[in-house]
Amino acid sequence: MVTIENRIPIFRRGNILDKEVLDNMKETPYEYYSLSYNEYSNGVICGIETYAEDEFLYITAGIIKYNNFYYKIKEKLKIEIPIEDGDYILKVKFLPPVEVEKGKYEKYSIEIFFSIDGKCQSNEMELVRIKRREGAEIRNPSAFVGIDKEYNIVNEIHKFKSTVSGVSFPSKLLKIYAGRIFDEKEMESLDEVFCSTALNGSVSRELLNAYIKRRIREECHQADNQKIYEYLKQIYNSMKGNRFVRGSNVKKKNLMMVE
Repeated sequence: MVTIENRIPIFRRGNILDKEVLDNMKETPYEYYSLSYNEYSNGVICGIETYAEDEFLYITAGIIKYNNFYYKIKEKLKIEIPIEDGDYILKVKFLPPVEVEKGKYEKYSIEIFFSIDGKCQSNEMELVRIKRREGAEIRNPSAFVGIDKEYNIVNEIHKFKSTVSGVSFPSKLLKIYAGRIFDEKEMESLDEVFCSTALNGSVSRELLNAYIKRRIREECHQADNQKIYEYLKQIYNSMKGNRFVRGSNVKKKNLMMVE
C-alpha cells in the first residue's frame, strides 16, 4: 500500500505564514484547480496513467478530484502486483481530512492498494483491474477487444475520467480504440472526427454520448464504463475491415482466386 499526503495551509488568526507555508502555496495552487475544474466530475483530471513492467504496476503523476478536493500525486509510484491467483482491483481510498502541526495545515490523504474485494466503498475509486493467473507475465493492452476478459492484462475500463460533462471513459483506452480503427477499419467522417479527438486525449462525456448515439442509436447518458466499453466494441466489430498495400495508400480489396 502507498500513502500520499496533500497538505493545505490553514489561514487562521494567529497562524504564521512562514517560508514552508508559502512554498506549499506556490507548489500546490489549489485555488487555480478549484477555478479551472469546479464543474468537473469526480475522477482523474490529468495524468494517473498505469502500466505494468517486471511484475510491478506503475502510476504516473497527476491529479484526482474527489468531493471538491484535488489530490495531487507528484511523482511516479511503484506498486507490487500480487503473485497469487485472483481478480484484483487497484483502489484509491480517500481518508477524512485532519488538522496537523497544531492547526497549521489540513491534511488530505489517499491510500492506493490492491484489493480482492470487487466493490468500491463510497470513499474509494478504482484505477485498474487485473485477472491474475500465476506463471504468466502481466501485459499492457494493445488491442481494444478482450481487455475485460483476458487474464494478466492491465484493465482500466472502470477508471473514472473527469470531464466537465460528467465521468467519461479512460483516455488511454479511447486512444487504443482510435488507433485500431485508423489502422484496421474503413471509417465514416464521424469516426474520423471522433478518433482524431480521442488521439488528442480530449473526449468529454458529452461527445462520447453523441458518438455512440449516432453510430448505434443507443442512449448512454446513464451508462457505466463497462456498458460504454460494450457499445464501443459493438461499433468496432460492425465496421468493415480495411487492408492496405504495404508502402502505399492504395486500398487492396479482398479477392479470392478460383482455379
